[in-house]
Amino acid sequence: MVTSSPLGAGLYFVHNRPMPTWLSDEEGAVLLTLWVVPGASRTEIAGAHGRALKVRVAAAPEHGRANRALIAFLEERLRPARVELSSGLSVRSKMATVTGMESGEVERRLSM
Repeated sequence: MVTSSPLGAGLYFVHNRPMPTWLSDEEGAVLLTLWVVPGASRTEIAGAHGRALKVRVAAAPEHGRANRALIAFLEERLRPARVELSSGLSVRSKMATVTGMESGEVERRLSM
């Protein structure tokens, strides 16, 4: 359950904890702010990078390979949810839309 801060400070909480800055709840979907590092030695979540979740991807950033590997990795972690890149197809800073899963569960599965 997502609720706003009673202090009106623009903070949002998931299960009585502040929601990470890389996660936001929209109507019917969860948005992820990602910082993707292609060409890594392995695909993994590497923690926070400013206000984004840093994801290292083993695939090279050629012909969309890294984007496809990122989506496959996230969908594996978030199964049965669906993941689509909504922005950042050719840059490291990306936005992904997750449908079919609540924000609290997304946070739990992607947190280190």
